[in-house]
Amino acid sequence: MRLAFVALSLLLASACDFGLSSGCDFRDATLASPEPRCQERSGLSSAAFGAMCDGLGGETVKDGCDTTDAIVGCDIGSQGDGTKVIDWYYDPKTREEAEADCADDEGELVEP
Repeated sequence: MRLAFVALSLLLASACDFGLSSGCDFRDATLASPEPRCQERSGLSSAAFGAMCDGLGGETVKDGCDTTDAIVGCDIGSQGDGTKVIDWYYDPKTREEAEADCADDEGELVEP
């Protein structure tokens, strides 16, 4: 029983990079229309988040989204898996459009 608990703990620890972020950049999406957005998740490794991102046609970003040219972010909050999610928006989306999207998601605006 104790061995099973240790094995499960190691498996969960390998799936999460506590304190680190990973992202999924949709600006050059291949499966859907590109969109000026990058979704960042904290507490989830790029390996774990990358499979989902790849499935959506996005580009996995190991250390989180680049906010250098971001217009604004939308903190969507913690999800069912315990990760915190921020959607970062970029030009050509306007700030007003990003604010409307964030309001629809019931999120809070954050500055880059």
